[in-house]
Amino acid sequence: MVVVLSRALYAAVVLGAISVISARSAAPSEFRPLAAVGHPSQAYFGSLPPGAPLPTGSQCAEDISATPETVSGNIPFNRTMATAAQLAEFARNGYTFERLLSKAQFSRIRGDYTGSTDMIIRWAACKYGIDENIVRGQAWQESWWQQWRTGDRRESRAQCVQGNFVALWDTTVSLVDGAKVDCPKCCWTSWSAWQTKVRYEWMTWPMIKDSTSFAADFHYATTRSCVNGDWATFFSSPAGMARP
Repeated sequence: MVVVLSRALYAAVVLGAISVISARSAAPSEFRPLAAVGHPSQAYFGSLPPGAPLPTGSQCAEDISATPETVSGNIPFNRTMATAAQLAEFARNGYTFERLLSKAQFSRIRGDYTGSTDMIIRWAACKYGIDENIVRGQAWQESWWQQWRTGDRRESRAQCVQGNFVALWDTTVSLVDGAKVDCPKCCWTSWSAWQTKVRYEWMTWPMIKDSTSFAADFHYATTRSCVNGDWATFFSSPAGMARP
């Protein structure tokens, strides 16, 4: 019973229901509402029903006008895209640790869009048919829109390591902005503006920390998979919710 409950709790974290944010900094004073920087009037991306046809990332990119950056610290992360080699390894590792009916949405992940933070948010909303204000709100709740955020510090090796994946434990992690995240005899298990639990979703490393578009791509592929019913086996039985 303990395992089932803990996995159900993790599923809630994946879908943005729970937020545990590290104390790297307070809520950003630099953040300005988009209206304050002349956000242009554009088509609004709302939520689409289960099984709805979805546009490609390229189609969404064509529909998004440029907007100014409101979180300057995100710029290096927003300019970083996943490489072909990283995406191939991501696929070889099965995209995600969940046992799902289909991983079709994960196979769409490219992490190949660049722009301002809000442009990336809107791109992910468009690509996966999730209301853009939900995407904005989840990123704000999880990280104050800060891609460099870490969370959920753990101090035992067993809580930081998954099989052969040891990249989080007792180490210094370098970020694309030149900063370093030190955690001696500990680890940060959650990364990115959407606080993906990398201790489980180790297949996403290091793209999840380096690229805002990959982080958004992964989170909303996960969300769309749930909307489409691909998580039915995960939620329907203890076996489906068993940790690897």
